[in-house]
Amino acid sequence: MGYNWEKIFKSKTDKELYDVFIGKGFLNDQAQKFAEKELKLIGFEFDKINKYKKKWELESLYEDERLEKNPFFGNSISLHHYFAAGIIGAILIVVFTLDIFLHFIDSPDQSDAAYQKVLRMTVGFAMTLFGFLGYYNKKRKQDKRKERVKSLINEL
Repeated sequence: MGYNWEKIFKSKTDKELYDVFIGKGFLNDQAQKFAEKELKLIGFEFDKINKYKKKWELESLYEDERLEKNPFFGNSISLHHYFAAGIIGAILIVVFTLDIFLHFIDSPDQSDAAYQKVLRMTVGFAMTLFGFLGYYNKKRKQDKRKERVKSLINEL
């Protein structure tokens, strides 16, 4: 069974066509030839491939940013959620540390009180660590992406 590559490739982007042309994926030689033909038809300049690669990288960075802002399709934990988790964890640590000295959180079974306090402190530390490390990593990733976008825009 043969494929109608001309019809299939009409709806492809220049990046998708170029990927087929250079052999990414598992398509045959005939598909590569039709991809090259379609690239030539749309005016693809093979000698300016670095410019195209920068353009594709820029598009990819914009797409990453768009997905990150969409809570249904991207990473749904926002920068603010990470920061809030860190703050709440820190507050829990302070409250549970005060409880160790002031005993204002009563335990129904005093024999398990020490284990409960250790568990509460562990939860507080875990929330703080998760929150602030997540915030730091996400903020760093966003800053790197912004710098790369600026760099690519200046180069183009």
